[in-house]
Amino acid sequence: MTNAPIALTVHDGHGMPPNWRRELIAAWLTANDVDPNNVSPHHPISVLTVPFRPAETSDGGPWMLQVIVLHQYYVNANGAKEQDLITRKPVLFQRTVPLKVPFPPEPTTVGEGPRHGEEQEARPRPAEEAVTE
Repeated sequence: MTNAPIALTVHDGHGMPPNWRRELIAAWLTANDVDPNNVSPHHPISVLTVPFRPAETSDGGPWMLQVIVLHQYYVNANGAKEQDLITRKPVLFQRTVPLKVPFPPEPTTVGEGPRHGEEQEARPRPAEEAVTE
């Protein structure tokens, strides 16, 4: 059994997250061997804990495994996103991949990024970093 939460919503699929969070999600997806350019920002991204029983074991109960559930664009051999011929929208499929790297904790201080949609505090540059023209 794992101490991890049963479910974690990384992105709820409603609206675009702020830039700092998009970058955090993209880095996390890359660390989990998922190309963030192929993931739909209009669908949820979640981490779920699911039962898993390897085929070679028959000793009883299932193990617990964490997976990432996301919607991914279908990319053809040329690297282009396939489009549905009728709707002209990109073709999507739901994908589940094993979690290799956990999602990082939410930043809580200004130095690490804004808290829950807040903008970072604007600070004047020190004289040695000031841009001169």
